[in-house]
Amino acid sequence: LFTTLALFLTFLALRVYSRRKAAASDVTRVVKGRTSVGFFHPFAHAGGGGERVLWCAVHAVQQSHPDLFCVVYTGDTSVNKSEFLELARNRFEVQIDPEKIEFAHLQGRWWVEAATWRRF
Repeated sequence: LFTTLALFLTFLALRVYSRRKAAASDVTRVVKGRTSVGFFHPFAHAGGGGERVLWCAVHAVQQSHPDLFCVVYTGDTSVNKSEFLELARNRFEVQIDPEKIEFAHLQGRWWVEAATWRRF
């Protein structure tokens, strides 16, 4: 019983903490009240084939659903919005509307790197 109660209280505390942290984020303030779609791409600024797919997908969403707001969740924490959009435009010739996109910079990208999971 004690273990169950301890796990429940830990879960509850983590839930409250994560909701408060999310509510205080810049991305939350930007997208509040807007219908949005998210793209998870931890290496969005690498410039390879996967990034081309990302930018083409964002562009397609912006063209076919102009009322939607796009959020890209990325691990590229040192890259700002203008650098992402410049990469999409210059390298892939994909034009992204800067008014309808935001970037959520995630910490802990090492969780998705191959070196972290040597035997997966």
